[in-house]
Amino acid sequence: MRDPKLLKILLLSLALAVLVMGLLIFGVAYLIGAWDITTGSWFGISFIDMALQWLVDTAGFALATIIALMLFPAAAIGLQSLFLDTVAEAVENKHYPHLPAARRQRMSEIIWTALRLMAVVLGLNILLLFVWIILLIVATPLAPIPYYLVNGYLLGREYFELLALRRMDPLQAAVLRKQKLGGNLMDGIVLTLLFTIPIVNLAGPMVAAAYMTHRFHRVWKPGMAATMHPSGAGRITDGDASM
Repeated sequence: MRDPKLLKILLLSLALAVLVMGLLIFGVAYLIGAWDITTGSWFGISFIDMALQWLVDTAGFALATIIALMLFPAAAIGLQSLFLDTVAEAVENKHYPHLPAARRQRMSEIIWTALRLMAVVLGLNILLLFVWIILLIVATPLAPIPYYLVNGYLLGREYFELLALRRMDPLQAAVLRKQKLGGNLMDGIVLTLLFTIPIVNLAGPMVAAAYMTHRFHRVWKPGMAATMHPSGAGRITDGDASM
C-alpha cells in the first residue's frame, strides 16, 4: 500500500464510490421532493399536509442515505475491480522485473472479468442467504461455514483466473486453475476473511490481487503454456510447484 500507484488507485476508487453514492442520495431526494402529497385547503395552505410532506421528504432522504452507506463497500470494491490489472502490473514490476510483458487484454475482456466476478459473488451469496438463515435457526455454530466455503471457492477461483489471464489464454488459465483447486480454495478463504473486516475490506480487491499475483507466480513459469494440454487432461510439469 506504500506504492504510490496502488495508493492512487485506492483513493480514486473510494472517491468514485463517494461520488456514485452522493448521486444516489441526491437523486432519490430530488425524486421524493418532486412528489407533492399536499391536497390544498383554505387559502391553499394545510399545516397537516405540510407536516406530512416534510416527514415524507425526511424519511426518503434518510432511507436513501442508509442504503447508500450499505452499498458503499460494494461500490468501492466493484470500482476497484476495474483496476486490478494495474495492481498486478505494479506488483510484477517490483517483484518480478525479469518477466516478459504480460498478455495484452482487451478492455472488453477486463470489464467482462470484473463484472463476472461481482455478479457471481453477489448471485451465489443471495442464494446462500437462505441456507445461512436455516442454519442460523437450526445449527447456529455452523452458520458461517457455508459462507466461507462458498466465498472461499469463488474468490480463490476468480482472482486466480483473473491473474492467470494476464499470462495465459483463457483455456490454459482454466486448466491451471482446476489443477490448483485446493490451494485456491485455501487462499480464497483467507481473502474472504479479509473482505469481512469493516474498513479494511475497502482495499480488499487490491490486496487480493497483489496476494494472488504472488501465489500465481509460485505455480507458473514462462513457457509453461507450451506443456499444457488444452483439454485439461494432462498435468502441468514445467515449473509446477505446490501452492
